[in-house]
Amino acid sequence: MNKNAVFCISLLILSLMISANCCISTVKSSPDIHQGDLILQGNNVTIIEGRFDINGSIIVIENATLLLRGALLNFTQTDYSQYNITLSNPSNGNPRLLAYNSTITSAYTFNVYLRDNSTTNIENCTINPSIVTYDHSMLSVSSESSVGGDVSAREYSIVEIHGSTIQSCSSYDSPWVQVYDSEITSLQVGPRSINCTITNLEPEFVHYWSFVTNCSVNILLGGSTPNITVMNTNVNNWKFAFYGSSSVSIFNSILSSLHNIGSSFVSVVDSVFTSNLYASKTSTILLINSTYYRIQDVLDQAKIQVAWHLDVHVIDSIGQDVPSANVTAVYLNGTLAESKFTDSQGWARLALMEKMINETGNYAFGNFSIEATYDIHSDATTVNMTGNQQTTLTLEDFVIPEFPSLLILPLFIMLTLVAALAYKRKRFT
Repeated sequence: MNKNAVFCISLLILSLMISANCCISTVKSSPDIHQGDLILQGNNVTIIEGRFDINGSIIVIENATLLLRGALLNFTQTDYSQYNITLSNPSNGNPRLLAYNSTITSAYTFNVYLRDNSTTNIENCTINPSIVTYDHSMLSVSSESSVGGDVSAREYSIVEIHGSTIQSCSSYDSPWVQVYDSEITSLQVGPRSINCTITNLEPEFVHYWSFVTNCSVNILLGGSTPNITVMNTNVNNWKFAFYGSSSVSIFNSILSSLHNIGSSFVSVVDSVFTSNLYASKTSTILLINSTYYRIQDVLDQAKIQVAWHLDVHVIDSIGQDVPSANVTAVYLNGTLAESKFTDSQGWARLALMEKMINETGNYAFGNFSIEATYDIHSDATTVNMTGNQQTTLTLEDFVIPEFPSLLILPLFIMLTLVAALAYKRKRFT
C-alpha cells in the first residue's frame, strides 16, 4: 500500500462530499469547553481548527468525517479512559478521522477505536492516546507523526506507519501491518496456533524483517497470524505473545518479553529476555542457556522449565579423545534425562534441567548422574545444573585403538578382496 494512498482517497472523498453540498461545520478555537459527547453522523463533515477542549467522547458514525487541521484537541478527563474517540457503524459508509498538523491529548490515557469500515489518516501529528484498529478498518500514520500510546492492530485491519515515532505497536489475529522509515520503542506480535522459528532477533536497526517469511510461519487449523513487515526501522524491544496451540523455537535472540497462553510450547535456546515471562493455561516455556529479568506470572497448569548446557569430554587413560562414547544423564529417580554419543573430539553436549516453575513455586531437579561408556569401559560423576557446566570423564585401563573396532571388519574385508583380485590377476597372466 502506498504511504499516502489512504489519505489521498480520504481527501478525494471529502472533496466530493463538499462539492455535493454536504453539511460542513468548522469549529474555531474557543475558551469554552464542549460539554458532553460530540456525535458526528450522516454525511456531516466537522472541521476543527485551533484549540478545542471537550468534556466527553467523540463518536463518528455512518459516513461522517472529522477533520483536524492545525488543531489542539484536548479531552478534559479526570480519570483514565473516561472518554474516547470511536469510529464505527458505517451503514455501508466510511466514517473518517483525518488529522493534519494537529495534536490529540489528555491528562489521562484514553483510546481511539477504529471499527468496521472506518478510516483514519494521521499526518504530521502528535497523538497521545492509543489507537486500536478492528474489523476491516484502515489506519495510516505518516510524516513525522508521534504516537505516545500503543498502535494495536487486530482482526483484519490494515495499518501503515511511515516516517514516524511510535511508542508501541502490537498486532493480533490477522491484520496487515507495515512499518518503515520509523522508530518503534516496542514491537509485539501475537499469533494464534502456529509453528514458527525465531532466530537472531535483537534490538537494532532493521533493514527488512517479515514475521511470516523470516520466521517460517505455518498456520495450524484454527490459527491466525499478523502479517507484519518492518523496513528501515529502529526497533528497541521485541515482544511475542503466543496463543492457542503454537509450537515455537527461539534461538540466539534478545527479546523484551514472552507471553505463552493456551497449550502453546515455546523452546528458547541461547537467548535473553530483558523484561518478563508469563505463562498460563497448559502452556510450557523451556529455557535452555537463556536468562530472564523476572517472571510475571505462571498460572493454572502452565510451567516454565530452566535448563543449561552440560558439556561432557570423554578421554581414555592417556588423555586421548574418545569418539562415539555413549554419554547418559539420569534423574535422581533413575529416569533417563538425555543420551548422546561423543563427536570426533570426544565431546557431547546435553541440555539438563535446573528447575521447574509453576503456580505453586520453584522446584529444583537436583543432582544428575552422568555416565560415559565405551564397550566395557565406563566412568561416572554427578552434577547439579545451576548454570552451564563442563566435566571430563576418563575411561581408565583403556586406550583408544588406532583403528576403531567398527572399522576393523570393513578394513579386513577390503584387504581380503584386494588380495583375491591380485591373486586372480597373477594366475591368468
